[in-house]
Amino acid sequence: GIFGYPLDRCATVMLATTLGYLRRGTGLKRVVFCLYEPRALEVFAKELQRLSASFETGASFRFLPTDEAAVPNDL
Repeated sequence: GIFGYPLDRCATVMLATTLGYLRRGTGLKRVVFCLYEPRALEVFAKELQRLSASFETGASFRFLPTDEAAVPNDL
């Protein structure tokens, strides 16, 4: 992670916080995590799968290539 913060703990904190917020019901249509390397994507995807079982949000999740995520058409 950035500044030496462990990537797995970063994923857990960021995703658990986001899922907890979404669980309360929001008007958000999209949440974007900008990950700069394949290893980060792997760690975040694995952690999201683990956490999403315990955080029922009604949301669906997908991972987009950087060029698609950077310019969303539906915002």
